Formats: sequence, structure tokens, C-alpha cells
Amino acid sequence: MLFFVSVGMLFDPSILVSKPLAVLGVILVIVVGKSLAAFAIVLLFRYPIGTALTVSVSLAQIGEFSFILAALGIALNLMPPEARDLILAGALFSITLNPFLFAALPAIERWLRARPSSSARWSARADPASRRSRRRRRRSGPRDHRRPRSSGQHDHARLLIVATPDSYLARRAVEIARQRNPGIDIVVRTHSYEELARLRAEHSGQIIMGEHELARAMLHYALRHFGVPPERARLLVEDPASADLAAEADRR
Repeated sequence: MLFFVSVGMLFDPSILVSKPLAVLGVILVIVVGKSLAAFAIVLLFRYPIGTALTVSVSLAQIGEFSFILAALGIALNLMPPEARDLILAGALFSITLNPFLFAALPAIERWLRARPSSSARWSARADPASRRSRRRRRRSGPRDHRRPRSSGQHDHARLLIVATPDSYLARRAVEIARQRNPGIDIVVRTHSYEELARLRAEHSGQIIMGEHELARAMLHYALRHFGVPPERARLLVEDPASADLAAEADRR
């Protein structure tokens, strides 16, 4: 907190009035230039368009490391002091805009997929899952391969397991699954109490807290190490109240 406060005190707001075009140029380089470069690189590595958008928006900002580099550049007389104010302005605005860009991700992805652009088609062809699916369809012979969304059918999966640590992707997976199959059972992995509360509010099904499961495994190992019988160790880890009742019954 002290670091960010001290950096913020270095910012000169008058640069927004004296050099508005320069500030706008820096913001465009950070928010637009970095995002487009990241988007193209991720597509070149043959990841789907949704992954490319997530990475590009994640990189549409600069943080504390840029402040350190700016201070070092000024100390070594490699850049004028005005550049520090431009970098600070770019950092402040890019960090402020980033949550709005993340909120707009689903709409941007739908817009890109709806347009018959060459980049979207190339991204779909580059998706390894799509390529494997096409190869399986070619080997399977002349059958009706219409997608469920185009034929009016609904997905009939009984269970969806969402194991990604990315909270945004996990919520999107749950949202899409609920839209296509409202009765599907879902188990989701999370590592954040805030995300746990959000998923519970959205009725996401069974939610597994990674830290809780890790603590239980370590506790079970410790109990077994000190000679606690397997069944009692399991009860102590899963339900301490039941373990106490079982111990009382054993004593009787």
C-alpha cells in the first residue's frame, strides 16, 4: 500500500491538460497495442479465440514493474521526467479500464464469432479440439453431423466437472452449461472465498475449495502418523462431530 501511495504522489495531474494527446497515445499503446499483439500471438500458438481474448484483456494494463523501470530510466538519464508522468497516467487509466474490458469479454467474443472474418475462421480451424473432431467425423462415414445448437437439440450430459483455476472461465463454463442443460449437475473447483460465495449465489452445484481439501489431506496424514485408526481419522477430517460420537460409543 505504501508503495502505491508513494508512486501515486509522484504523478503530476497537470500533464492531462498540458499533453492530453501524449497521454491518449500512451493509453492506446497499452490498452489497444498490447492487447492486439497478445491476441495475435495466442492465435498463432493455435489457441481458441476465447483464450486469446482473455489473455489480451489481461495484458491491457501495466503495473508496478513499469514504475520501477521508469524511475530507473530517469535516474540513468535515459528518459525525461515527463515520461514518468505519461507512464503513470497510462498505468492509472489502464488499470481503471481493465475491469470494464473484462466485463465486455462475452459480448466481444460473441461479436467476433458472429462475423465471417478470416481471423475467427482461422481460430476455429486452429483449435486442436476442432481439428480432432473433424478428423473423427471424416472417419465415421456419411452421418448427420449437425450441431445440437443448429438442429434445436439440447445437450444431455448428466455431470459437468469444471477444474480450471481461472474463475472467469469457470463461471462462463457454468453459465453456458446451465443455458444448454438447466438440469445438469455441476462440480466446480475454486481457490477463493469470494469466488466460493459468488458460485454459491449462482447455484453452481457442488463447489470444491482447493485449500480445504489440501488441509484435510494433510490433517489425515498427521492423524495417521500419530497412530489414529483409519476410520476415526477419516471421521475427524470429514466430520469432527460424528467422530466425537463414535469415540463416545467406543468408550461405552
